[in-house]
Amino acid sequence: PEYEPQISNDDPIRSAIGQGKHVYTAAQLSKYITTIANRGTSYDLTLLEKIVDKDGKVVVDNKAKVDQELSSIKDSTWDSIQQGIYSVANVPGGSVYGLYHNLGVTVAGKTGTSQISKVVPNNALFLSYAPFEKPEISVATIIPNGHTSGNAAELTRDIYKLYFNLEDHDKLVDSNVTLPENRSKAFSD
Repeated sequence: PEYEPQISNDDPIRSAIGQGKHVYTAAQLSKYITTIANRGTSYDLTLLEKIVDKDGKVVVDNKAKVDQELSSIKDSTWDSIQQGIYSVANVPGGSVYGLYHNLGVTVAGKTGTSQISKVVPNNALFLSYAPFEKPEISVATIIPNGHTSGNAAELTRDIYKLYFNLEDHDKLVDSNVTLPENRSKAFSD
């Protein structure tokens, strides 16, 4: 069984928009964004798709199992939610448009930056999935004290480059991190 997320009830108004004392794992957030990508179908988490023996015979098959269906949500609501997270990376003015609009695969995502205090750097968060049109991967990137969600979005962009073979593996792994010329607004949030 999965660990239950810890949701703050100290300040319900701020908690409703993510500003409370919530505790989520990257896996839980990835499951959340995957449920959005699948328009309400939530799957049990697995680390391995299958286990094969030395002859290639499948010994264990971990086919995706539906955990729950959010069937009460209207299609028009899913359309609005998906259009909103599509816009973050693909519409001029979107918070990570500068990082994603020319990537080579259409990514939908949501930025987030949680503030701890005035003396501790913010936590950086970026949740996403791709391709938008027919999702096959979701990524939840959390960087504790990562200052801004733009940093998490930039790291996530490199994951997509590797996964979709959009850039040479050695170039990505051996290169220094640099800020892109066309920086998104997320770098200053």
